[in-house]
Amino acid sequence: MNEIVLFGATGQQGQASTQKLLEAQFKIVAPVRSIANAASLAREGLAFSATDFSIPSLEKLMKDADGVVVQIPVLITPDEMVSLARTILTAIKNIGAPHTVFVISSAVPTSKTGFANPDARLAMKLLVNELVPQAVVLSATIYLENFSQAYRQAISQGVIPQAIATDVPVSYISLSDLGTYVVAPLNHKHMRGTFQALSGREALTGREVEQRMTRYFQRQISYEKISKKKKNEEKKGGWEKVSIK
Repeated sequence: MNEIVLFGATGQQGQASTQKLLEAQFKIVAPVRSIANAASLAREGLAFSATDFSIPSLEKLMKDADGVVVQIPVLITPDEMVSLARTILTAIKNIGAPHTVFVISSAVPTSKTGFANPDARLAMKLLVNELVPQAVVLSATIYLENFSQAYRQAISQGVIPQAIATDVPVSYISLSDLGTYVVAPLNHKHMRGTFQALSGREALTGREVEQRMTRYFQRQISYEKISKKKKNEEKKGGWEKVSIK
C-alpha cells in the first residue's frame, strides 16, 4: 500500500480527499500540530504524525512517503498561506521531491491582480513551479458546498451572496469531485509537472442559480453580487459566513 502524507486532512477539502484516498487503498499519514486535530483523526482511524511545521520536522515526517498531497487551509491570511506553502514545498524539495499534488482552492489568475487572495493563489503556484516543478497543481472553481454551508443562512433569508457578477457563468465543483481529482495524479504519473484547472460539468450564471434556487424552495431567492462594503454590512447583520472556496 502506498503511503501518502496528506496536509489539511481535518478540513472540509481534506475530509473529501481522505475518503477518496482510502477508497483507492492509499495509506494516509496526516501532519498535525494540535491535540484536537490528532484526536479527530484518531477517531476516524487515520494515522497522524506530530510536527511543529518547521522544515526539519516536515522533512523527517515525509522522507519515507510515496507521495504528498498539500491542501493549504483557507481560513488563514493570504500571507500565511504563502508562507506555509513555501515551508512545505521547501521540505518536499529537500527530501528529493516525492510525487506531489498541490491543491489551490479557487481559480488562479495569470498575473497579479492587486487583491490579496487571488495574488496569494498565484504566488503559491509560482512557488510550486520554482521549488517542486514536477508537482501536479490542481486549481478548483467554487465549491457547490458553499450553498449548503457558507451561504446557508443567507439563502434561508432569500439571498445568494456572491462576489461574482450575475452574468458570469461558473462551473461549480463538489468536494467529492475534488477528492477524485486528487487521487488521479497519484495513479497517473505522466501528469507530473502539469497545471489542472478543475470545474464541474455545467456552467451557470448567477441568474440561472437564482432561478433554480427559486424553483427548488418555491419562493423568491435573489442572487446578489456583494461588494466589499456590502459584505461588511451584511456580516454585521449576522448571516455572512466564511466561504470554503
